[in-house]
Amino acid sequence: MTGTKDMTRYTRHLTRYMRHLCCFVAIVVTLKMVTICNCQKQNCCENLKLQIASLEKKLYKLETKLTSPMSDHIDQSCKADSFKKGCYRIAKYDGATWQLFWWYKPNRSWPKYVSDVLEDEYGMCNSKASYCFGRLPSHLKENKAEIMTVDSAGTIYRWKFNSRNSVSHAAWEAFHGGLAVEQIRGDPWVPKVIQGKRPKDQQVSFLYRMVNGVKSLLLGSGYCDCMSTISIGHAMCRNVFNQQYKDNVFGVDLLYDKACQTPHEKQGLYILFRDDDDCIGVKCPKGTKCQDGIESYQCV
Repeated sequence: MTGTKDMTRYTRHLTRYMRHLCCFVAIVVTLKMVTICNCQKQNCCENLKLQIASLEKKLYKLETKLTSPMSDHIDQSCKADSFKKGCYRIAKYDGATWQLFWWYKPNRSWPKYVSDVLEDEYGMCNSKASYCFGRLPSHLKENKAEIMTVDSAGTIYRWKFNSRNSVSHAAWEAFHGGLAVEQIRGDPWVPKVIQGKRPKDQQVSFLYRMVNGVKSLLLGSGYCDCMSTISIGHAMCRNVFNQQYKDNVFGVDLLYDKACQTPHEKQGLYILFRDDDDCIGVKCPKGTKCQDGIESYQCV
């Protein structure tokens, strides 16, 4: 369930549509006035009437779009066994059900006007877009939530948030609240390796800050983008950009970093969330077992 603040981007869309609406209204009114004047003097111009009818039709469509829920907005009726327009993709991995909230597809150009890799409220992305820089749903609770990361090389890591772990908490503050954070040399945040190689070094630092015009993110072993896991946006090192990396190259890094590889648009990354286990306390009929979903469960 999205909160009140989740409607901020929707409001921006409405404002933009309102500007277009005002323009259409002005055109329609002007043309109607011209028609009335002409009709009073001579036979009405049929072509002008048709133009007005066409504009009124466009106006109606625009009004409908304004007063209807955004088609891109997350449909809360999505179920674990369905996929329909407006729903983010749901997947089943490692005995749990996950829902996509952040993605960047490989071999796509970095979006020109993006200035923050966590800029979108949850549910505000088009599910068919090549990228979504979304945050976690506002209703999630830190100590009950998990994320799963999947990269284009096939590596899959699973992370459980823990408010008592300084690095995990910093990641939560960024992914959930969009807060700028820098936690250096904190508690190791160890992922469960579902597929691929385990990280080459302990993940003891989390940074989410502005680098070369883009608010970027790094979960790694120290100050710099070496032996990291989640690295999104621009490469970073300490308090400034390190010239050992290529300047103004944006994208994502692969989860398994054996040295100091950096984000690039040729690579892809998908991040999904899992809520608390809805099967806790559920007694299923004999011969069936509980299957956890997104704020739901099934006895199968």
